[in-house]
Amino acid sequence: MFTGHRFESLFQTESGLLYLSWVDKRDLEAHIEREEDYSGAAIYYAVSTDQGATFSANYRVADNSCECCRIAISPRGPDNIAILWRQIFCVTTRDHAIAVLTPDGQMMEMGRASYDEWQINACPHHGPSMVQSSISGDYHMSWFTNGDLHQGIYYGRYSVDTASSTDVYQVDSSAGAGHPYLAELDEQLYLVWKSFDGQQSLLQLITSTDDGSSWSDPVTLSTTGQASDHPMIVTTPSGIFLSWHTEEYGYVFQEITDSSINLSDNRAD
Repeated sequence: MFTGHRFESLFQTESGLLYLSWVDKRDLEAHIEREEDYSGAAIYYAVSTDQGATFSANYRVADNSCECCRIAISPRGPDNIAILWRQIFCVTTRDHAIAVLTPDGQMMEMGRASYDEWQINACPHHGPSMVQSSISGDYHMSWFTNGDLHQGIYYGRYSVDTASSTDVYQVDSSAGAGHPYLAELDEQLYLVWKSFDGQQSLLQLITSTDDGSSWSDPVTLSTTGQASDHPMIVTTPSGIFLSWHTEEYGYVFQEITDSSINLSDNRAD
């Protein structure tokens, strides 16, 4: 049966296991053949123990996921992972779910991670970002929503132990803000996103030194009036690097540990 697979996310654990998770529409196709209703898509994953040479069977995590939102992955101990994705709750509510997965196809935990009450019968094309705290072991999350309760870019912290979200904080409520990305290095959090002021796109950064309890004022790393993609962060032992491509500056790969940089002067030609 021909079906769609999309928005793959890859993660290697401390023990060397390689997890691959993706959005899958095989269950939608199967329900259509049986003339049954089915909302959205599904989340699947597979695991490799030999550096990607072979993979396990496909394991289904959940039905009724959003169709075109990226999946965020973080570790949960040396062998397991946690994934965060946009899920369809109660027919049309598109908020986020989180689950802990094991290499043998078991789902240890699954909970609702955001409560925005976004009622939309379409895919927002805005996936979440997530990183595990090196201090508490909780999960720092950031996402975009246009819900009845919240609108804009938000940060929150999820505890698997209590299955609850706390410290929900509005990062940016401006129209056009979206696609946040989180990283942590040396117990400091970095959150970048792109906003729009009506004339140009602004690449913004905030940081936290107290495990997400409070955040700095936004710093504008760069602006462009031309086309640009969504920012991503690459974490290395020596620094935090921004990966960003614009029509004006080309491809930029620049350390942002020093937030005073001017990205337009640091093109990766």
